[in-house]
Amino acid sequence: MSSSQNYLEVDQFLKQVTGKITFLEARPGVAQELRAHVEDHAAMAMEAGQSEEAAIHQALRQLGEPEVLGKKLDEIHRPRLDFFVVGIVAFLCLSGLYALRESGWLALQSLWFLLGLGGAGAVYSLSGQRLQNVLIALYPAAILGLWTSQIFGETYKDQNYLSIFGLKINMVESAAIMMALSFSSGLQKLRAIVGKNSFYKPLAFFVTLAPVFGFAMSANFTSAALILVGGLVAMYSLARSKAESALAVIAALIGFGLLGMGARGTFDGSVDSVSALAEAGHTDFILASLVTQSAAFAALVSVFLTMLVIYLVARSQVIKASSLRSTCLTTAAILGLETTLGILTNYGVSPLPRTGINVPFLSYGGSSMVLHMVLIGFALSCLKRKMITYDQTEIFSTLTKD
Repeated sequence: MSSSQNYLEVDQFLKQVTGKITFLEARPGVAQELRAHVEDHAAMAMEAGQSEEAAIHQALRQLGEPEVLGKKLDEIHRPRLDFFVVGIVAFLCLSGLYALRESGWLALQSLWFLLGLGGAGAVYSLSGQRLQNVLIALYPAAILGLWTSQIFGETYKDQNYLSIFGLKINMVESAAIMMALSFSSGLQKLRAIVGKNSFYKPLAFFVTLAPVFGFAMSANFTSAALILVGGLVAMYSLARSKAESALAVIAALIGFGLLGMGARGTFDGSVDSVSALAEAGHTDFILASLVTQSAAFAALVSVFLTMLVIYLVARSQVIKASSLRSTCLTTAAILGLETTLGILTNYGVSPLPRTGINVPFLSYGGSSMVLHMVLIGFALSCLKRKMITYDQTEIFSTLTKD
């Protein structure tokens, strides 16, 4: 039997195996891993004196019946919704609505929650390639949104708002989160475009730090910090060499320097004003308001917020694709920064930034609720693809046909 016939047999075996895998996006990675296993085993057997035909037959026999193997792999790669994340987010959202029950914002916040839920569902249902494309598109979309709000929007507390169908969107906060979330896929796409060209490093540096500089100098401290954290997570987690890791460290030093320069005059009032602001209905202090009602319940909410961040960080480590793993880590970093600042300000440890800081899923705000729900949609979408080995998912036509 010729070499081409031997590998035709391997192709047929792989097609039978992957044909049993219902999650189409997992098929290319499974085929690649199985093919590598067969080729490695065959190479070792041929070194021991076996013929190519006998070596490949032996390797395929060790894998077992293709239908049985395919069913086992289907069970492993079948996408599953992470109900732990869903449960925590549901508890936090309901806690936020409960805290707003006596305010005039309960109905509007409920509407925003439903819109956010729809957005999260839409993101979760995206195919792998569309997910990557959407993530990449967030960066230019954020810039376009900022420009549009600057020209046609309204300004309140140094932040631009854009009115769409009567709903006001905080474009500063929205743009910051969109940019932070886009870095993982964006930087990987940039690497794919320029290849090993030395332009990658300065471009990655500029793409990450330019918006940090802009937001920091305009005193939008929280937004600048969110972008910096997202960029650093992406740069470090996608680094392929010591030089690129060092680049992330240098970017961190410069970025924190920019934050320090922009922090002057960023914070208003004193820590003692927390209770007064909470009593006045300032929803950035929604946890402080909950403390006055039930300290135990407020502590429980704080614990759940922290658990969500820790869980996302831990679960991201099992994601095989580096861009998806980095995106999940970025989501955790965004939520972690906001949670930390929110808890510190609500418990009187730190004053409130002048532009405010929303407690994720709790504070009133349509932009905040929708954005954080969509963030969770991205995280869940990455987690359901944790077994996929390709960074840029390709569905090979020869493997997707049943």
